[in-house]
Amino acid sequence: MIRKAACCVMVVASAGAFAQSRPATTFEVEAQAVWTSRIDVQSPNTAAGSRFALDGLTGSGASTQGRLELSHEWRPRHEVRAVYAPLSVSGTGTLPSAVAFEGRSFAAGTATQGRFQFDSWRLGYRYLWIDRPDQQVKVGAMLKVRDAAISLRQGGVFAERTDTGVVPLLHLRAEQRLGPRWRLIGDVDGLVGPGGRAFDVAAKVGYDITPDLAISAGWRMLDGGANNSTVYTMSRFQYAVVSVTARF
Repeated sequence: MIRKAACCVMVVASAGAFAQSRPATTFEVEAQAVWTSRIDVQSPNTAAGSRFALDGLTGSGASTQGRLELSHEWRPRHEVRAVYAPLSVSGTGTLPSAVAFEGRSFAAGTATQGRFQFDSWRLGYRYLWIDRPDQQVKVGAMLKVRDAAISLRQGGVFAERTDTGVVPLLHLRAEQRLGPRWRLIGDVDGLVGPGGRAFDVAAKVGYDITPDLAISAGWRMLDGGANNSTVYTMSRFQYAVVSVTARF
């Protein structure tokens, strides 16, 4: 009986030690190749502005970007999460027709430089809702601070619209084990509101090199924009991504 009790104590102690040693912080670095699917712009969003395709200037070819994500489990099942996701594309082309943008006029058929910037800082909370050996699901909410800018330059004529604001987002992350080391990962931050929408969606396959180091690769899509009395902007970007994740 004493021997059995001692064994039970050792098992419980080992389980507690394992739970305490579980990595509490996760840091992910993501490298991205980005293709532009759509950037439609009108500013102001009235008869004084022209709606045009900015990606006709910036192009749709791949550009390189990056993304950082940090999460910390400050108590069991409860995490704080931070994301930095910059995005900037630019290029030179010609407008198929004259454009009125931000009170300036830009002629058709003349070399014009266009630039689109959408940097995103996000901070939020998520809860480990489902925790099984083969499956995890986390739900939460984020506050996103956006630093956006759209500009046109044609010779000596320059116009730019900037926008900095805070947007709430809902969050969902799901992981499904495919084997001892392989995982299928789905991740989304997004919300639809009366003045626009924002979605950041990813699907990746991950491989655990060690218990504390993993790599993953897959696809990401950024989609959204605003449609209000002052501006219309709708954009969509497709990403091929590779990331490294460290747990400590």
